[in-house]
Formats: sequence, structure tokens, C-alpha cells
Amino acid sequence: MIAWGAADIELLVPLYSYPSWYDPANYVWASVAAAAGQVPVTAIINPNNGPAGGPPNADYLAGLNDLRRAGVTILGYVHTSYGARALTAVQADIDLYDQHFNIDGIFLDEASTSTNQLAYYQALYSYIVASPNLRTIISNPGTHQIEPFISTPTADTTVIFEGSDGWSDYAPDDYMTNFPTSSFAALVYAEPDAAVMHANIMKAVQRGIGFVYITDDTLPNPWDTLPAYWEDEVNYIQALRELRITALTLSGTDAHIAFTTVTNASFGVEHAANLTTNGWTTITNGVQGTGDTVLIVDPEAGARGRQFYRTKLEL
Repeated sequence: MIAWGAADIELLVPLYSYPSWYDPANYVWASVAAAAGQVPVTAIINPNNGPAGGPPNADYLAGLNDLRRAGVTILGYVHTSYGARALTAVQADIDLYDQHFNIDGIFLDEASTSTNQLAYYQALYSYIVASPNLRTIISNPGTHQIEPFISTPTADTTVIFEGSDGWSDYAPDDYMTNFPTSSFAALVYAEPDAAVMHANIMKAVQRGIGFVYITDDTLPNPWDTLPAYWEDEVNYIQALRELRITALTLSGTDAHIAFTTVTNASFGVEHAANLTTNGWTTITNGVQGTGDTVLIVDPEAGARGRQFYRTKLEL
């Protein structure tokens, strides 16, 4: 018995709020830190449109310690003005984060999609990976990115959608299937409720996107609070990551297979005689997820001898 089909999806949270650790009721950093106990979380900090010209103050040090202890991957915000900002100015911000903030990487905002700026972002990528302490780079054009920026690369992950309109009918570029899901992210705001959030996360999975964040917050700054459905969002991503077969029993010639599901998704179950074959055979498909465990029956299991089963999240 094996499980297959769990979604490799993580949270990418623009944490553009002040680390008010002294005011627990409004200290959203604690909620982000707690979420890392359930799912992988990457948080982007933004003291003041960048590192604010110097080392972090005492409040930021406290907040960063909370995130770090929880295992959150922390990135520092740096704007690039679509390639118009001087490389030396961008590098100065990167140096401040590298030398004083004890974080994991850099979030390059306002990234260009023009090949005229490809060399600019290649230079930044090389500069960051050569730094003593930084290892992760996310670039944010906020829209479709051309393939050379991915394949060069200019970042480990690229945000290919940021907005409130257009996500429902967003059409991913064909080349994206040539890259791991961790290469792409989506940030969606002004989504009103948990049901819409669930559907939007499932769209990210279906589109081969490995990092996602959905919020009900709105402009002018949709990233300064967590959504009302924050805990539901964390739980939903955890459920997607943990899709699995939970029980397999034999009754006469019938195999009874129980597996976890999530809402807004369709599932199937397949079998094969060994794990080295590509010849997996569908037992059933189109099983609509309910959020609960589902039981299906394979009536021919006894006639086939030893079998392996796997669940499939149908995309």
C-alpha cells in the first residue's frame, strides 16, 4: 500500500505588519510562527520598503526570533523598480539583510518581465547566492514571466500572479510543466470567505504552483493582516499535503480502501502488481472530496494476488 497524489504546496506570506510582540492580540507574527508547526511557511518581512537603512530594531529582533524558532523561512523585501533601480542600491539592501537580520533569503519585488533586464536579475541572483548567509531568492513580477527568467535562473521561485482579479481564469504558461512546482507562487487578495479560498488554493495545485497565499485583506496594503479564515487556510494546505490511504483491508475477494480527501477536489484510486511498473490501472475516479475519509471497494483484488494501491489527486 502506498499513497500518491498529495499536493506539494506551501505558504508564502507577505508579512508586512509590525512585530508588535508586546500586544499579543494584534501580533500576527505569532500566528504565522504557529502555522509552521503544520505546514512549511515562508514569510517576507518588510521593515520600511526594504531593511529601513540599518539593522533591525528590538521589536524586529524579537519577531524574527519567534519566526526563526518556529522554523519559518524568512525573506527580506527589496524593491527593484522593474530593473530601473541601481544595482548598487539593491545590493546595499541585500547586504543589510545578510549582515544584520539573520534571515534565509531575499524577496525581489517589482521584477521585470523584459528580456532587456534579464542580465540585471542574473547579476542579482549571482550576488545573493554568493553572500555568506542568504540561500533563497523569490522574484515577484506579479504576472506571467517569460521562460528565460526561470531557466537561467534569476530566482528559485517566481510569483506569476499577484492580485484580486483574474485568478479564476488565469492560464498558466505551457513551459511551466517543465519546472518543479516550487518554481512558482501566487498571491491572491480580496477573497471574501473560506470557500473561495479553498477553490483558489485548489486552482494553484491544478496549475502547478508550489507556493500560495490567499487573503481577504484589500488595498492599499493587502498584506498587513492575516485573513479571517487564516486557521482554515493552514488546515486546508495541511490536508492537501497529507492526502493518503489510511486503511486497507481484505474481505473475501474485496479490498476496502479508505483515503483522506479535501473539498473542491476530485480523486481516484489505482492499483499495480509492483512498484517498478508504469502500468497503474484505475479502479475508480471522479470521487468528489468531502473533507472526510472516503471508502471505496476493489471487487477483484482477491483474484490478482499481491497488489499495491495509490490514491490520485486528479488535476
